[in-house]
Amino acid sequence: MFGRNRWFGAVVAVLAVAAPPPAVAQAPPPTIEQILKVWAARQEKARTLRIVWESKRTLPKGINDLTDGGRTAGGRPNPPEDLLLDEREELTIAGDRLRFDSVGKGWSADDQAVKPFNLRYAVDGDRYVNGIVDDPNAPHGAAFINRLGGSDRAEVLHMLSLAPVLQTFRGAASPLNPMPIDDYEVTGRRAAVNGRPCLELLRTSRSEDRRECLLLDAERDFVIVRRYTVVKNQTVSMLNVTYAPNAAVGWTPSAWDDAIQTVHKRPLGSGRHRVTATEFNGDVPAATFDPTFKPGTRVIDMMSPGASRQFVVREDGSPGEPVVVGERQAWPTYEQVVRASQVAPRNRNWWLIGVGGGVVALCCVLVVWRLRAGRGRAPTPPGASTPPEVV
Repeated sequence: MFGRNRWFGAVVAVLAVAAPPPAVAQAPPPTIEQILKVWAARQEKARTLRIVWESKRTLPKGINDLTDGGRTAGGRPNPPEDLLLDEREELTIAGDRLRFDSVGKGWSADDQAVKPFNLRYAVDGDRYVNGIVDDPNAPHGAAFINRLGGSDRAEVLHMLSLAPVLQTFRGAASPLNPMPIDDYEVTGRRAAVNGRPCLELLRTSRSEDRRECLLLDAERDFVIVRRYTVVKNQTVSMLNVTYAPNAAVGWTPSAWDDAIQTVHKRPLGSGRHRVTATEFNGDVPAATFDPTFKPGTRVIDMMSPGASRQFVVREDGSPGEPVVVGERQAWPTYEQVVRASQVAPRNRNWWLIGVGGGVVALCCVLVVWRLRAGRGRAPTPPGASTPPEVV
């Protein structure tokens, strides 16, 4: 699984074995509408949920060579070898609100060392929070607050490692649905995956030479057993899921493996995930979806059109005085925001520096890109999550 190409070699072999047998007389396959009706019934049973899992994630040798880290001064790959990193991840959902926390390690391109890398996300209505609690490539954390339907598009909803839970319990009509299946086709082909009888759903993009396939367990409420994407006849992403019965909600994900590579077979990362705790239909405080961040974190609130409000969290946990930055103004440095966060608003005029537009969007892209490079998650998706970039 964690070899550089062993996993995708196994995938190709499995897909070959799982090719459908010659056609025999069978009952007509279900329609998309019938599948969604079953999903909606399961979704209704899980009004709230909390699922915790442990992950072992492979960060491939040289993954930062594809991003902003580049090779080390000595010309060695960055990182110089495959890394196996442990993570603890927790997902909480109440209705259409979501909170996701990931506590683990990431690669610091600057220090050439493994360091803490902790993430925090939240979705509450139209409000989306994307936070780096501990950044291996920066001395302080950063958090962005944006609209869910804005340019950020909530990369957390597209992370491959979250897909089993989101698709199982919010796969019907929901703003948390990471992958609507309305534009998939029920092909009528059947395959056996890990001993389970599965139906095939397929979405094709001929312009991109791309096929996205879902294999659904025909006897277990159409849960997704396998999901994979093929670009130019090369498998670039793979997700395998196993399930356990739950008296309250039916079949629930108990373990899953994921892997991503480029069309040139260069690994971008893989992971093994095992559920350690589940809770359904418990009480979830509203404050869960309004996450706080530790002192020193720079918070960038972009909920207001045309401007961002930026502040640094004070030592007592309260927000500092905000700096309001128009879309045609230069972003202040972290040190400038620190100073502004400790003084009255009338003393903050020095940071207004007029420049050309587009800086806000560029900085958002750079922060998310560093997130992808640090841990080695496939770009989304890292989103994250959005499908992985193929190079």
